[in-house]
Amino acid sequence: MKKNYLFLVVLGLLAASNLFSQSLWEDNFESYPLGNFLDGNGWVREDGQDDWAQIVELDSIHGKSLQLFAPDTNLLGMFVTHNNNWANRTQGNNVFETNFDFYTGNAQSEGLGQVVIANSNFYEIVSIGMLSGGNSLFIYADGLDTSLVENALPDTWYNITITYDKLSGEVIAQVDGGPKISGSGAADLDPEIFDFTALLASNVGIDNIKVSATKSSILNLPKVHQSGSTIAYPNPVHDVLNIRTDKNVAHITIYDIAGRVAGEFSTQTELDFSSFTSGIFAVNILFEDGTQEVHKVIKK
Repeated sequence: MKKNYLFLVVLGLLAASNLFSQSLWEDNFESYPLGNFLDGNGWVREDGQDDWAQIVELDSIHGKSLQLFAPDTNLLGMFVTHNNNWANRTQGNNVFETNFDFYTGNAQSEGLGQVVIANSNFYEIVSIGMLSGGNSLFIYADGLDTSLVENALPDTWYNITITYDKLSGEVIAQVDGGPKISGSGAADLDPEIFDFTALLASNVGIDNIKVSATKSSILNLPKVHQSGSTIAYPNPVHDVLNIRTDKNVAHITIYDIAGRVAGEFSTQTELDFSSFTSGIFAVNILFEDGTQEVHKVIKK
């Protein structure tokens, strides 16, 4: 009974996190032709040369992505901007949430590439940026200025989730399903603009952008796994979910949001998620010592 109760609690939390979630827009760039990216599908290009933003194929996993190719002569900045459709959100959905894959680019370039969430006057609410020369992936808001990944690797993808509560000003961020970083931003601002931008030389990239409005941030929910040293990554997952633990795994059961068994594994620590549909899953890990942990995992 205790085991089943734990599943119900976890699935209840997962269901609550999606109950009021409202998709505002998303883009994975697969519909665009390769080459110079000017505008379209809600995107607007400002400043810089035509070839400073391009649709490219960086790897087979991501397919087509948007990458900047700003040179060191880019003194005034170049901008690729999308409206967040924030005014169209359902009443009461005052938490802005975005998830995207961020490509760090070449560390030899000396510049800044970043994602900026701003209001209609381009007041910066929160930004995620890569200082190429210093290999620092950071987050900035009015009351938050810290590193997300201190030694970010060049030419590497990181999955980033950011939430902003308009009522409280709280900003929460998470990289690759790891520890959450939170701080204070300016309250009562409307996050209407998604800006992908560069200053000086930068060749950062972006892919799989999702923007939503919710009542309650998924990052602000109670943890749905018991305390322990087990990590399930990457999260969100595309194909393979890795389980890193110092315990011996006896059995793993995966449940979908409706509580149905989606998959079962014995002692594997590399779980094949490629055939699963997109959504939220509860991964229950039973260890040989009889203990268990339940982790929330998002399949993209």
